[in-house]
Amino acid sequence: MTATPRHQQLYSSHFETKVVLRRQALLDLPDPLRVLDAYHGQGEVWTEVARRLDRPVEVVGIDKAPGEDSPAVLHGDNRKVLRAIDLDRYSLIDLDAYGMPTEQLRIVADRAPHVPVMATVIQHTIGPLPRTIMRDLGIPAMPDKRTGVYVPIRWDIWWWWWVAQLGYTHRSGVRFAEGMTKWYGLITRPAPPRPAD
Repeated sequence: MTATPRHQQLYSSHFETKVVLRRQALLDLPDPLRVLDAYHGQGEVWTEVARRLDRPVEVVGIDKAPGEDSPAVLHGDNRKVLRAIDLDRYSLIDLDAYGMPTEQLRIVADRAPHVPVMATVIQHTIGPLPRTIMRDLGIPAMPDKRTGVYVPIRWDIWWWWWVAQLGYTHRSGVRFAEGMTKWYGLITRPAPPRPAD
């Protein structure tokens, strides 16, 4: 059996879907377009989005792995970086996680409440619900005897309830069920009220 080349291992699942959704999300946003990509990796998705846009977009990535020094990539734990920089300067924050970006979304909700978030949420159809969500929603731990983890059958209901508690009331995206459930899309809060004239 031959090994999978490294570039194929790093290639983003549902690449075309992710590119189309991100490009679409930017179309309604005003200039200048500034994106913070909290799971940047090699930056392939945003490189392709920028190529397909008819206007410039500045992308700043966060990547845990050390790499070449670049003003466009901040190296470190994305949770620490999200807490340390000015998030309000961005038009869109991308949380393309492998799993549920619960800590990252909570940080963004607290620090940049009206910046739209492009999110990827991946979970096994029957799998553990993150303890952060259980704690925030007041769900008592009912551990599985074998694993010690509470296992809800419909984790997505709890996820969306928790997202709504953070204030994100609008969502648009796509869902794939392929052994695990994947949701890709945009979540937003209502626009802040305009001051009276």
